Amino acid sequence: MMNKLLEYMGKVRDIGIIESLKIVWKCKIDVLFCNIIKKFIRNKPLKNTIVLASHNDFDTNGGAFYDYLIANGYNKKYRIVWLCRNPQYIPKKLPENVVCYPWQYPNLRRDIEICNAKYFLADDWVQKKVRPEQISIYCTHGGGILKNVKGKIVIPDSVDYVLAPSENFSEILAYQLSVTNPAKRLIYLGYPVNDVLYQKDRTEIMKLTRKKYSKVIVWMPTFRKTCNGVRVDGIKQQELGIPLISGKEDYQKLNNLLRKEDILLIIKIHPMQDLNDLKIFDCSNIKVLTGNEVKEKNIDNYRLLRCTDALISDYSSTAAEYFHMNKPIAYCLDDIHEYKIGFVIEDIQKLMPGNKIYSIEDMFNFIEDIANDIDRYKCERQKVFDWMFKYHDNQSCKRLIEFLGLEH
Repeated sequence: MMNKLLEYMGKVRDIGIIESLKIVWKCKIDVLFCNIIKKFIRNKPLKNTIVLASHNDFDTNGGAFYDYLIANGYNKKYRIVWLCRNPQYIPKKLPENVVCYPWQYPNLRRDIEICNAKYFLADDWVQKKVRPEQISIYCTHGGGILKNVKGKIVIPDSVDYVLAPSENFSEILAYQLSVTNPAKRLIYLGYPVNDVLYQKDRTEIMKLTRKKYSKVIVWMPTFRKTCNGVRVDGIKQQELGIPLISGKEDYQKLNNLLRKEDILLIIKIHPMQDLNDLKIFDCSNIKVLTGNEVKEKNIDNYRLLRCTDALISDYSSTAAEYFHMNKPIAYCLDDIHEYKIGFVIEDIQKLMPGNKIYSIEDMFNFIEDIANDIDRYKCERQKVFDWMFKYHDNQSCKRLIEFLGLEH
């Protein structure tokens, strides 16, 4: 007890009394509420309530599973409670039996819901369950991780199960997410967001443009430095705030090539990326999409991926999930030696079945390939896909429903 007290006193000294009180108000009061509520309801049965805590509010695995629940009428029998990071984006109208709460700051009604809920699903931060009979599943917000996140993402022991892509990838995933007892806790059902990639609707891009292009390529660089500066994964200087492009002249050449081939390039900036250094802009054939614009336009990442003909990635798990699209992938690796956090295996390129981009000329060559319907790594990509993902279908939500034992 004394050691704990000294630890807390040290933290207060480091960040100051005002900031400490803010943290207590935002994150700790509801813990007290839950402990009090629990004493009154501990002998009462759990309710048919599903709590969703999502990565970026109504997207990734949480959003895909939510959409499936609503589309198939599960909200008629189960109450759905969404814990949102960004309350300003909570829809004004919600379906029957669905409620949303901010995940921070004291809220007695939210804490009562948490104490009574039967199921908890998370795809980034985890809402800790408060009763042992509750079921908690970590769905992740990225299916096939490439970059080393050991110590950055730690799955609490309170989580009962963790979704994993396949038995082949289980050892890597368990180590990276610090999952104890993985033989009992890793479950292989597929990821809800992967179901979205098998749908045929290609209208999401109309939220960005009504113009028709011969091809659409999306470039989704992972973040190198977070907006609060707390985490810096890549140390290579980027003149325009994105990898590879060394200056405005190269950026203009890129747009000229895209215009010549009638290709749209969507550069989607990672929502965690620091935007202070971002100096790229929309051109005739380039659309820059920031995290704020994604929210304002209500764009779903996975529905947008459905509208594309190729992906440019780097160390992001999006590249692995894009395997489900069976379309060309290029990996931008110009800062691979300056990417200081490292990767999940020593030779990460074994898990990168696609064009490797180290220079602007490599980028141009990939674009020319797409313009001419050339897919150089189709066979290699299929082999890695087969090894990494157990399921290649749109049934992941259905399997998760069956695992939880949900009924109509």
